[in-house]
Amino acid sequence: MSNFIYDSIDEYEVGNKIGEGKYGEVFVALHSKSNMHYCLKFIKFEDINHQESKILLELDHISIIKYISSFELKIENQNYFVIVLEYANGYSLRKNLDDRKKEETIITPQKLFTLEEIMIYFIQLLHGLKYIHGKNIIHRDIKPENILFHQQEGNPNGPHLVKIGDFGVSKFLKVGDATKTVTGTNLYFSPEIINGKNPKEPKTTNPYTHAVDIWALGIVLYEMVTLNTPFHSEREILFHKPNQIRKSFKGGKDLENLLSEMLSIYSRPSVDVILQYPFIKNFTHSNKFLIDLYNIRIIIPKTVEGNILINHKNHINQQPIQINHKEDDLEIDNKETTQIAQPTPPISIVPKSFKPLGPEKLIKELGLTKDEIDSADSTGMIIELIRLKLKDHKMKNIDKSKFVNTLQLHMEIFKSHNLK
Repeated sequence: MSNFIYDSIDEYEVGNKIGEGKYGEVFVALHSKSNMHYCLKFIKFEDINHQESKILLELDHISIIKYISSFELKIENQNYFVIVLEYANGYSLRKNLDDRKKEETIITPQKLFTLEEIMIYFIQLLHGLKYIHGKNIIHRDIKPENILFHQQEGNPNGPHLVKIGDFGVSKFLKVGDATKTVTGTNLYFSPEIINGKNPKEPKTTNPYTHAVDIWALGIVLYEMVTLNTPFHSEREILFHKPNQIRKSFKGGKDLENLLSEMLSIYSRPSVDVILQYPFIKNFTHSNKFLIDLYNIRIIIPKTVEGNILINHKNHINQQPIQINHKEDDLEIDNKETTQIAQPTPPISIVPKSFKPLGPEKLIKELGLTKDEIDSADSTGMIIELIRLKLKDHKMKNIDKSKFVNTLQLHMEIFKSHNLK
């Protein structure tokens, strides 16, 4: 564990308020010892939802805002419960959508997301939601305000990381089970919630499942494509016509079909099913950003020596390849060969002779301290720490460019950083 203290307000320089919700206010704060920014969520004692902290403790995923610590605080006569969270340095998807709409003039149309941006961000949301549902959790408030962008060091123009946040109304719910509590945001309510609402009761007569998150994510997808919401009232949600939605949705045939399924009144695909749709898989397996982010390894047949990494500088023809996934510490091997849509992603071979430094030697070479390593609470944070050190550090015994390009291939270096 880190020697840094995160559970005392004295350790932070509290800055501007960056968010406000039903159950608390969120401020950005600089942690004085680690010199890293975090979010502090202040919740009044009478509004405490202990379920939120329990849920956050269960989650550790690159596409989800990470829980750091929590503590109690008294300001004047008010007691607060403060949750320390990972800080995403970009804006929310809501602000991004609003800013793009504001840019519209008589001469200049709205600045829409490109199809590539939509796919990269949407697939990240799918992976985050898959992890949440896999933990038997239902989010219940998926909306642009709770989707945050994070700009990685040295990559100001994107693509950016997308992270799901705000688990204030989330609930533990096993897949297949149902719940009745009415909570969330009205225009993102699914029909089954609205149909069973009772104005005098905080519960619905219609039990609902994780499928409500799929509905809400479908609305988010629609907004990313059009910059507008498909519905403006609960009545519109109940009596919407799929063909009208498709007519105003210009995201291509595949996304149109997917949106129709996600906004179906009768049944919706699970996140696992959506991730297996051919156009989703093909895009994921041909996008270097997503391959690196989720540690997806592409391996060509054994007749070719060496380890394979995606490299978009050169284009070559390639035979059908085998896809191996390694995500969330769970390795899934697809033994069948999968043909990626042409053009196939170019590759480069990392010679067997290339050997990265071992963990202890690497840490010593970069001048990293034990506190710096221990304070990096996830593999992703460790990689970012290494990247920062590499940026201005002259290394003697390693080819920096090769090392950076093979960080994901040698993840074990950063996972096994136990120091004596």
